[in-house]
Amino acid sequence: MYLDPIKKSLWKSILKKYIFPLLYNKIANAVLVPSTASKNFLESLGVHKERIYISPYTVDYQLISKIAGNTNCENIRNAWQIPMNAKVVVFCGKFIPRKRPEDLIRAFAKANIENSYLIMVGDGPLAEDLNGKVRELGIEDQVRFLGFVKYSKLPEVYVSSDILVHPAEWEPYGLPVNEAMVCGIPVIVSDRVGAGIDLVKEGVTGYRYPVRDTDALANILKNILTDGLLIKKLGKAASELIAKRSPKYNAEVTEKAIEYVLSKR
Repeated sequence: MYLDPIKKSLWKSILKKYIFPLLYNKIANAVLVPSTASKNFLESLGVHKERIYISPYTVDYQLISKIAGNTNCENIRNAWQIPMNAKVVVFCGKFIPRKRPEDLIRAFAKANIENSYLIMVGDGPLAEDLNGKVRELGIEDQVRFLGFVKYSKLPEVYVSSDILVHPAEWEPYGLPVNEAMVCGIPVIVSDRVGAGIDLVKEGVTGYRYPVRDTDALANILKNILTDGLLIKKLGKAASELIAKRSPKYNAEVTEKAIEYVLSKR
């Protein structure tokens, strides 16, 4: 069951197998889910597939694009004390265990790419431990902790970076993937990030890797951080794909679900 946490409760799993089919097959007429991962999850519990419609999460494409387009990346990088010719990896999320931010720090250190930097956006209970791990690995000169960044400022961070990595061990969706792709940068996600199935096309818009496998993540970082042309190619494809996941498309799918419900009546 793809969207279940790795450390899942037995009684919750049992209840889901009984409650979800009852709710969605007997009470509800149609179900809207945000991703293929969500659809697969419900089908695995016995929900009839013809009742399930993928109505993908969307972000404010126009606003994010506008902010990104007006960003002076050189000024942003100067504030980070990172040169313009460097390659920058960004993490955006809470510093909590299920997001696995330490996996990215370890993989970045293993990749050991010259003139590369890691931007950590967020805060949380693991902040002190993460700072300690960076010092332990001897990469403090290459890592920047930005703390909490307002949503309206996130596009500036994305467009001034080269790659987003989302290493979570349990993420039903993952909106930073959408946001980064709008800003024209490729994404690397673990195979437990829900948005990955629909948005991360292997070698086209980014890459997926087995969760917790820091060696696999390090190898991907090595390949992509040493190939500027590949980064641009992936980023362009990411931008083109996410442009199709508009609020209009979301509304069209919702309309189809409503039509299905009405036809059954």
